[in-house]
Amino acid sequence: MKNILKTFAIMTLVGNCLYSQVVEVDEVVKLAINNNLQIKIVEDDIKINNDKKGQTLALYKPKLKLSGGYIHLNEMPDIVEVARKLGQLNNGLDLAFDKLAQVYSTSPYSLLYSGLANGLSQVELQDDGLNYSSVKLSFEQPLYTGGKITAVNKQVDISIDISELEKQKSISDITFETKKAYYNVVLAKRTLNTVNEIYKDVEKHLSEANSYYKAGIVSELDVMRAKAKLSEVKQKIVQAENAVDISKAYLNFVIGKDLPKDFEPNETIVPTSLNASYEDVEKMALENRIELKIYEKKSELAKENKKVISSQNKPVVAIQGEYKYEGTDLTEEDPQWQIGIVGSWNIYTGGSTSSQVDEASSTIGKVQNGIELAKSSIKIDVKKAYLDMVNSVESIKVAEQTLTQATEANRMASVSYSTGYGSSMEKMDAEAFLEQAKNTYDNAINQYIVAKYNLEKATGMYY
Repeated sequence: MKNILKTFAIMTLVGNCLYSQVVEVDEVVKLAINNNLQIKIVEDDIKINNDKKGQTLALYKPKLKLSGGYIHLNEMPDIVEVARKLGQLNNGLDLAFDKLAQVYSTSPYSLLYSGLANGLSQVELQDDGLNYSSVKLSFEQPLYTGGKITAVNKQVDISIDISELEKQKSISDITFETKKAYYNVVLAKRTLNTVNEIYKDVEKHLSEANSYYKAGIVSELDVMRAKAKLSEVKQKIVQAENAVDISKAYLNFVIGKDLPKDFEPNETIVPTSLNASYEDVEKMALENRIELKIYEKKSELAKENKKVISSQNKPVVAIQGEYKYEGTDLTEEDPQWQIGIVGSWNIYTGGSTSSQVDEASSTIGKVQNGIELAKSSIKIDVKKAYLDMVNSVESIKVAEQTLTQATEANRMASVSYSTGYGSSMEKMDAEAFLEQAKNTYDNAINQYIVAKYNLEKATGMYY
């Protein structure tokens, strides 16, 4: 069947990108992946989760906070005013007793006044208190959070893993859709080639019929039949050309980029039999299907979420401290500092935390059920894809035999008609049989390609 399959030259440059007349399927897949918006969205999710990782790691580290303030009052505070008046009273009494002691130095009261004067001393009056400033450096270092920080960090790690898997799934999906669209173009091209070959054969038959009619060997009916057949084939050519254009347009839609109008797919297809057993294929699918891996990661995520919620029932311990200056004149104030260990424990929350823990447990059970359901679905996908693959290989073998027989029958009918021993009807029947055999073979090839990529998708073997 090598004469049926086509091979084209390697690609040439078109515009600013590397394209060729023959565009290979892997190249088209690469274009589709590079232009797919869903993949770009998932990549943004990966970046967002990596940024969150930096935030959660910061929970382990101490927090330093620098704060300060300045306040100006429109009137003196009462306590400052009282202090200033008491100071003024103290200073006035000190001066008065000292003066009395000097005036009545010879009086018996001299010792009393001197004692009172000595008991008092001049004090500096307090600032008016209209301006107040403060500068404070405080810190806090978590010592124990009930496992919350560790669980939160694991959640972010798992979220990153899920995003990576979702990216792989997006790539897998776009790869499958692109290959499917690509081989739709291949099938349309093969159908067009088949119709063109039939056209040439019918055109030759019409030429022979005309010659024989002019020679009086056949009736005009043979010529009319050949012309009618040629018109029928012309209509099929138009339909096949439209099918090629439509399939190419859909391929451009899938990859998100227009390929050159004159591009051709590589129509070389070499079917191969499936050597693996169904059990091996099923095992491969359960190990590689991305959907199952995502479910397993979601199960891990749900378990870590339960740990975060459960941490609310545990004490929280931290070291706290501060170093500060405050007063009306910071340059004259002495620093104040303190450090200590603080803790808190939610002893009773009205049942709110226990309800949240129960909800988290239910979520874990739900995800586990989802995993089992996914496994069952995967097994069904694999079973269908495996059987379709086996059947498609057998269909190709049968179609090849039929095509070989139809080709030989058409050759024999052509020879018979050319030598005048065969009829026009025999020749046209042979042509119709050959056309049907070629279409059947092309459809068998297409079914094989679809089955092949369905099996790859079912087993998760794009990676």
